[in-house]
Amino acid sequence: MTDRKNPLTICEAFSESVRLYNDKTALQYKDSSGKYKGITYGELDALSNRIAAALRDLGIARGDRVAIISYHGPEWVIADLAVVKLGAIVVPIYHTLTPSAMRYLLADAGCRLVFVENAMMLASVNAVREDLPSLEHAVMFEDEGERGRDTCLYISDMLDAGVQDDGPEIEFPLVSPDDIATIVYTSGTTGEPKGVILSHGNITSNALAVAAGFGVNSADSFLSFLPLCHMLEKTCGYYSMLCSGVTVAYAGDLTTIVGDVRKIRPTILIVVPRVVEKI
Repeated sequence: MTDRKNPLTICEAFSESVRLYNDKTALQYKDSSGKYKGITYGELDALSNRIAAALRDLGIARGDRVAIISYHGPEWVIADLAVVKLGAIVVPIYHTLTPSAMRYLLADAGCRLVFVENAMMLASVNAVREDLPSLEHAVMFEDEGERGRDTCLYISDMLDAGVQDDGPEIEFPLVSPDDIATIVYTSGTTGEPKGVILSHGNITSNALAVAAGFGVNSADSFLSFLPLCHMLEKTCGYYSMLCSGVTVAYAGDLTTIVGDVRKIRPTILIVVPRVVEKI
């Protein structure tokens, strides 16, 4: 591990990595041609600042709940960082849930805004939206052009509307280690899903402990292919990695893992039995 102070909030942890690794690639993702492109730590900070500014303009503030319904990818991370920078609370929701299950979670958490990956996930939300009086906005990661703008916002438009790189810096509220960072819902196999409240301090203490325990450092690279709505991947494959200056690459899907490993040549993988059997 790099010699650095132990940040106590997600915001501090990420800011420290931006300071140390500003020009280093933080995230890699596949473009439309299947080639990997990169986003540096400095660029990731600027992108999340823009989304934070756009969220603030929509009225999202400290303590508000914001859901993310998506598998994984850079947009997930950008949205997550933007929300926590505002002192708001991220509610990750599995993209495979039924509309009725999504309705329960969105209503129980009182989400004011939801990020969705694509039109299919937006359709699931729209199917139950009349039962969600607290839900004011839906933002889609994939840009479908003019035909989709009547039912949602696009994250690309929010990036354009947000604070510019050469403009004045956005002032974020002071976030403490005891502030809630996320509400993660149980599977509901033994009754209705329960919202587990996790603070910034909960998450960063685990993330830093994982990084220290496994000797994770900025020379490492990581291939992510598990869903970011699960706390294993979110803590170990996202926060631990970005707290340590690691480059995180996103696999296309579970069917491309072997080829993606050959391309990225990661030094770290987080696997589950199904993936081990496939490899």
